[in-house]
Amino acid sequence: MTEAERMMIGDVSIEAACTDDLEALGALALRSKAHWGYDDAFLASCVGELRLPATALVDDIVLVARHKGHNCGFIRMGRDDPGEIEALFVAPEAIGGGIGRKLFHSALACSNAARLIVVSDPHAEGFYRRLGFRAGGSEPSGSIPGRMLPRLVFERMRGAENEA
Repeated sequence: MTEAERMMIGDVSIEAACTDDLEALGALALRSKAHWGYDDAFLASCVGELRLPATALVDDIVLVARHKGHNCGFIRMGRDDPGEIEALFVAPEAIGGGIGRKLFHSALACSNAARLIVVSDPHAEGFYRRLGFRAGGSEPSGSIPGRMLPRLVFERMRGAENEA
């Protein structure tokens, strides 16, 4: 049984992030990114992008998934319409356990945005498509010159929540 299977989704709480969480969430994002086999040079180039500024707690929706008091994922989503998912990371040991989906739906419930956009890591594109995102072009990476990343779009169904 994997760690993700042992981590029952019902035992995971979703809470608003606070200033004390920021450093740990940046470290979690880096560990999650490293899970996909990126080399040290690439990861070093991402550190700045993966840090959460204190202004995010005021400007954006920032939610943390916790299991038995430990951070196991987080989402940062803009409040404006369209809302942009700036970050959604799950701890490597919890990937595949439904935490990313729970974070997404929790952030969606906090937002009035009719449309969401994410510039996704290629490894996460399938996850976003399963949530109901569709292709919306591509954008250049902020870390690696010449690298293009998939841009995905989610349209909220008014009158009913997306069940994806």
